[in-house]
Amino acid sequence: MKGKQPTPKPSYGSISAGEVMPMTEFQRRFGLAYKSMREAQQQGLRTITLGRRKYVLGSDVLAFFEKLAAIQDNDNQQYKTPGAVGAETGQGESANETLP
Repeated sequence: MKGKQPTPKPSYGSISAGEVMPMTEFQRRFGLAYKSMREAQQQGLRTITLGRRKYVLGSDVLAFFEKLAAIQDNDNQQYKTPGAVGAETGQGESANETLP
């Protein structure tokens, strides 16, 4: 009779909406440095403090990354000029064009 197999740790970058994890686990899964974790909190990642430890909900992590992606998509759209010659290829009419 074999012993019970250990439950494998969630893989790098995987997040389930229904889980609660310590910030250190969030850091491990995403390969983040402490400074990057602090930056995520300052940019709106919601954390829960219990005692001296901070936790994050999987649903909050997913929502945070959705928000971050939307912001970055919006920022990227600002630099595209609709109807401009070569807008899709990034080739403008002049090499000396400036962005707004």
